[in-house]
Formats: sequence, C-alpha cells, structure tokens
Amino acid sequence: MVWLISCISGEEVVVGPGLDQTDDSSVIEGPCADDMVEVEDFCIDRYEAFVTDGVAENGEGETPTGYHSGEQAELYCEAADKRLCTSEEWLHACQGEPPTTWPYGDTYDPTACNDSYPGGHPVVDYFGTSDGTWNTEHMNDPGINEQPDTVDPSGENLSCVSIDGVYDLHGNLHEWVAESVFRGGFYADAELNGPGCT
Repeated sequence: MVWLISCISGEEVVVGPGLDQTDDSSVIEGPCADDMVEVEDFCIDRYEAFVTDGVAENGEGETPTGYHSGEQAELYCEAADKRLCTSEEWLHACQGEPPTTWPYGDTYDPTACNDSYPGGHPVVDYFGTSDGTWNTEHMNDPGINEQPDTVDPSGENLSCVSIDGVYDLHGNLHEWVAESVFRGGFYADAELNGPGCT
C-alpha cells in the first residue's frame, strides 16, 4: 500500500561566511533555504512535498503528493538537489529535543493534526466495497486521496508543527525515509504502528 510522500532533507549544514555583504540580494540569513528548517546539523523541508515535473517541492497551502514509491521519492528529492531523511533525522525533526511523542508535545490533541478520518477506510469508501480492492491497483488509485476529509494542504493544521517549525510530520500522509520505510501515519491511521512520531 503506497499512501505516501517524500520528506526531504538537504545535506549536512555547514555554517560558513556569507556572500558579498554589500549586495542585499546575496546576504545569507541562515544555512537553510527559505523553504527548509534547520534541525541540529541538517535542513528539512518545512512542509510535506508535492511533485512538479519530477521534482520534489514544498510550500504552505500546497497539497502534498501521494502514491509514489520510495525509489521515486528518492529520485524526486535528488532532482531538487536534496535527499530523503534518514529515519534518525526524521525522528529528531518530529520529536525535537528533549524528544516528545507528538510533534507538538507529549499529550495527544485530537484537533492538532490531520489524523482523524471520519469515514470507514478510505479505500472502501472510494470503491464502495472491500471485495477485490485490497491490491496494488486499487489501493494506489489517486482518487482515494481526492475524497472529502482526506489530505489537507500543507500547513493547514497550524498546531501540527514541531518545535523547530516543521509541519505535518504526524498524520496527513506517510513520509518515506532513506531506509525504505515510511513514517508519521496518515489521515486514517496514525496509531497502528505507534503513536505520534514513533
């Protein structure tokens, strides 16, 4: 079942001298690009990724893209001169320091993230039956995520943010990490494999 998007990270952060300080357009405000957040020694996308022309991008209000394999996610990140997070990096970005269970803290808030799909199962709701739908073809139909109350635009859930300012690491869509697994749960299942960031 492929319900996922790519959480992407830049190379290790190396803080060095800025560019020509006499030209305001070349002043470096920090080590990460504007659409990324610095978390310890790496940069991570602020929002869940969407894919445009084979390139992973992220932006507030954009609908993240699902139904990509881990291999595709890695290629989309590379096309953006980035890479997938390692599992350790992703967990650190989600849990913060000291580590918390959810990106926003240790107490579950049912209104913070997109993790409470009101239907039955989105595949069954989309096809109207569970008979013959539990296969790759049916479960990867993009129409499933186009139903009401499924995927939210990135950053829409203002409380679903980590201490470092990364949105939607819990719920909304699963996110691939470099070890070819996905993390964070999705809008209809954010507890089966462990609560919150776990």
